[in-house]
Amino acid sequence: MLLVAGQQQNVGKTTFACNVISEFSNKYAITAIKVTPHFHKSTGKANLSINKKGYQIFQETSVDSNKDTSRMLKAGAMQSWLLQAEPTFLLQGLQEFLSMIPENHMVVCESAGVREHLIPGVFLALKLPGNIELSTGDENMFRLADRIVTFYGKNFDFSPDELTIENGRWNIRK
Repeated sequence: MLLVAGQQQNVGKTTFACNVISEFSNKYAITAIKVTPHFHKSTGKANLSINKKGYQIFQETSVDSNKDTSRMLKAGAMQSWLLQAEPTFLLQGLQEFLSMIPENHMVVCESAGVREHLIPGVFLALKLPGNIELSTGDENMFRLADRIVTFYGKNFDFSPDELTIENGRWNIRK
């Protein structure tokens, strides 16, 4: 799994994830997932696949919206999913999702909370430039990140071509 998280909204998480998907989807089967603790009333054209106590999993079916999962599908993901989970049910929902992924698929995940439950192949933490006060959670996220990526509004200080896939695992190019 390539895990992309960020210290706040609008730090380019989905844009970066889509850039990675575009870069690698011509050679690898990519499954994308956005994980959120927020339950949304409208999920557009996404199909509710699993509805259990504390979590829901939706499969995105449309490339025609600005929803993050739709953008990931449009970028080239073979599958795109949304996992909405209360924090105490996140691990259970994540395990159920992971059991549904075909073996040969590489995963691109956008989530801050997932890192508490698993160690991905690569964990990228996105931030804006400048000295923004960090919460304890943000400090922990940055400490665990394999690379901190700065978002400058349209560009990043790290490019998807600096990633590799070797033996079915995401890596940062040396």
